[in-house]
Amino acid sequence: MAELRARRGMSQQAFADRLGKSKSWVDKIERGVRRLDRYSVIREIADVLRLDPDLLLGPRQTSPTAPSLDGVDGVRAALARYHDRPQRTVTAQQVS
Repeated sequence: MAELRARRGMSQQAFADRLGKSKSWVDKIERGVRRLDRYSVIREIADVLRLDPDLLLGPRQTSPTAPSLDGVDGVRAALARYHDRPQRTVTAQQVS
């Protein structure tokens, strides 16, 4: 979580403020002293970091009988996993 937070340019304090938690709480989560054991908290963290909650949950094994995602469903799944958004905007003058 610390790496994802840092990618967004947030300090522990700023991250904690956005979550409504203490900086100490964030520090303990990032060091592994405290566990994220409620999905509602994981979802809040994902919202603040602008990413899919499944990314925080880590890889899960899929059933061998699970259907593969093709077409529109495959595109939707790929977009849901895409979490690196540009940090700054570019003006028309900068492009040319």
